[in-house]
Amino acid sequence: MRRIQYLICLSAAIAAAFLVAVPTAVGEEQTPITFESEDWTLGNGRLVQHLGENALAGSAFLKNVEFTDGVIEVDMAMDGRRCFPGILFRAENENDAETFYVRPHRPRNYSHALQYAPRFNGLTGWQLYSGAGFTAGADIPLDRWVHVKLEVKGTRARIYFDDMETPALIVGDLKRGIGSGFIGVIGPPDGRVHFSNFRYSTGDTLDFGPQPIRAQPPAGLTTWQLSQPFAPSRINRDLLPLAQDLGEFEWRKASADSTGLIDVGRFLEGPPQLPGIILARTTIISEAAVRQKLLFGYSDEISIFLNGELLFRGDSTFRVRDSEFMGIVGLNDAVILDLKEGANDVLFVLTESFGGWGFLARLETLRSEPVFLADGVTKAWEITEGLVMPESAVWDPKRRQFYVSNISPAGPEGYGETGFITRVSAAGEVLDGKWVTGLRGPTGVAVSGDRLFVVERTGVAEIDLGTGVIAERHLIDAEGAFLNDIAVGPDGILFVSDSRMGAIYRVTTAETVLWLKNETIAGANGLLVQGNNLYTTTFGSGYLVSINVKTAEVETIVDLRPFGGDGLTADGKGAFLVSDFNGLLLRVTEQSDREVLVDTRDVGISLTDFGFAPGPDLVLIPTLRGNTLMAFQLDPKDAD
Repeated sequence: MRRIQYLICLSAAIAAAFLVAVPTAVGEEQTPITFESEDWTLGNGRLVQHLGENALAGSAFLKNVEFTDGVIEVDMAMDGRRCFPGILFRAENENDAETFYVRPHRPRNYSHALQYAPRFNGLTGWQLYSGAGFTAGADIPLDRWVHVKLEVKGTRARIYFDDMETPALIVGDLKRGIGSGFIGVIGPPDGRVHFSNFRYSTGDTLDFGPQPIRAQPPAGLTTWQLSQPFAPSRINRDLLPLAQDLGEFEWRKASADSTGLIDVGRFLEGPPQLPGIILARTTIISEAAVRQKLLFGYSDEISIFLNGELLFRGDSTFRVRDSEFMGIVGLNDAVILDLKEGANDVLFVLTESFGGWGFLARLETLRSEPVFLADGVTKAWEITEGLVMPESAVWDPKRRQFYVSNISPAGPEGYGETGFITRVSAAGEVLDGKWVTGLRGPTGVAVSGDRLFVVERTGVAEIDLGTGVIAERHLIDAEGAFLNDIAVGPDGILFVSDSRMGAIYRVTTAETVLWLKNETIAGANGLLVQGNNLYTTTFGSGYLVSINVKTAEVETIVDLRPFGGDGLTADGKGAFLVSDFNGLLLRVTEQSDREVLVDTRDVGISLTDFGFAPGPDLVLIPTLRGNTLMAFQLDPKDAD
């Protein structure tokens, strides 16, 4: 049977972004270099006394160092004014280097407080490199010394910031590749930031653990030709540039990186005059006249022409839409291409002023139906009434029915006891709309024997399936927690995920304990027990993770990114079913095969923690804010 496979877009950078840190070992001793040393080229830097230390204000470089792999450490003191201080490494010159820097003026846990970005021809493309593997949140202390450690090996790096136990940012794909060059610190000279206690070591004995998964991204438009830069005043961006009086065009080939990104800075002959405009052209060969969707992202402004006609004009410049607008590049926009049979000319007119000059583009088949169903998957039925924020469903194989938790809206004082459980048959009949009431914002549900276990905001409610009575409540006292899903393990042990704190609790009749908490299970959500393994989806780290229930040993199984993962179960045929809140139902295997079974993103329907009836292969998915239940029949042959 023909199967429609959707390979998830994974770059090497994202694929490594959440690897667990392991102890480091560098053979050479660290070399401290005081800023008074003549080895430094001070640039705009000046030597001062600050917070009891001999310090540097500004930038300085160790140009007699050839740094490839090793460790760089420095103390930084910041006063909170706007600036971007950090570390320069593997620098060919000050325009071509790898950089790590801090945004001390941003509020606590701002998601871009820490940033890695490559610098090509003087352009530090922070708008092009954002998210997992590039940026991270951090609490940035002010007016005291903060220790920063950068570890580098091959194309991988990790940054420790203040806390030397856990990396604050892990980079899986240094975009300039494996190279060598000088090192230094970068900052303004006016006293907003000071550096002290600089030291470094070189060597390749750092241990970063296993190599990251390097899966190929979906088919994209990856081969382009770029023109020379132009001044914006020379081009009317509403008209086809090729028909304007611009002289001779100098075209050079440009290929996208592993994520599909064209970083224009890579392909320039030197630092450009900004603002500037560059033209990018490619050709799409179509076997017939057809409509296709072009997904794209860009920085800073773009005009898109197809066969000489203007299709789109957009402006994504930093702060152009509001004071907090970042202008980050991603596949966030789309236009419909009416392709003719044969060759179709696509032209991007791309303007840059600040933050990164680049774009990415991908073609996607235009679907006739707004909800995508893979071959062999059919919609069985839908329930649209009587539900109030349905969040989780579970199948009861003994009684042949589903139980669905309804969160019910929180009141002004938080979640009261307004949540309830709905009973539904496999045929789509509501057996009891409010079978159990008085629940405190219920989410995850699990069946074991004659008990239904329901996650509440404060713990776990245990319901007698014979009577529908809440027989017992197990309190989980965890400040700041968001208790989410539940699974029943060996000997009736309950495991409860805490999505806010990235933790899992272990609940028995005797006690409730915090069982596991680490970066690998950040955003722990859906839970599943099979044998001695507890599996969890993690929308924080983006992995499907396996945990030994006896030893708590953690192993990453499948990289789900760019999707997150919500509900989780086994399909009985050696694979896992995983839902993503954004509107996806996936089938994945431990061999990293991924197939999209249901996609409701185009109609804005969320798919949360689902129930699966293995006999009829029926999946029942709550839609939370949609206040509906959607049931889909899976074709068993799809898993063959």
